Amino acid sequence: MASQRLVLPGQLVYGWGSLDNLKSLTAKRALIVTDRTMTQLGFVERVTNTLKQAGIEAQAYDKVLPEPRRDSIEPGAAQAQEWAPDLFVGLGGGSSLDATKAIWAFHEHPHLRGLPWPEISQQVPRLKLREKARFVAIPSTSGTGSETTPIAALSDHSGDLPLKLRFFSMRL
Repeated sequence: MASQRLVLPGQLVYGWGSLDNLKSLTAKRALIVTDRTMTQLGFVERVTNTLKQAGIEAQAYDKVLPEPRRDSIEPGAAQAQEWAPDLFVGLGGGSSLDATKAIWAFHEHPHLRGLPWPEISQQVPRLKLREKARFVAIPSTSGTGSETTPIAALSDHSGDLPLKLRFFSMRL
């Protein structure tokens, strides 16, 4: 079956050959955010090669952990600050896609990085994205639907009990 399109707030491209749609993107530098398994299975290399065909340089940050927490997001945000991508590619399951959204938000609004998680989750809905970069999600699983929502679920382990936080209405 040829690739199909389902239009939501953004675009959802699915079906055989969907990865080739990356070739139509206009960008200079991409940061692929994922976990080590996606790297080990060769998916990061495949996405990197597809982006390269479009003339887009790519780096990968593959240290996302399940239930993404600040200690796995902060290094990705630091890499994004140094690399200065104009495209973020979330590759993997919901944790990778949610971590990508958070790293993208930190890239667009660096002042967020020093704030406590609860304050960040209150500020993010009021902030505009896409000033510096765009976001593309490539899900490897079905279940969370993170590729279709402007919400990122993150874990806060800074207190006595871990909390699940949400970045709402990120205006993808």
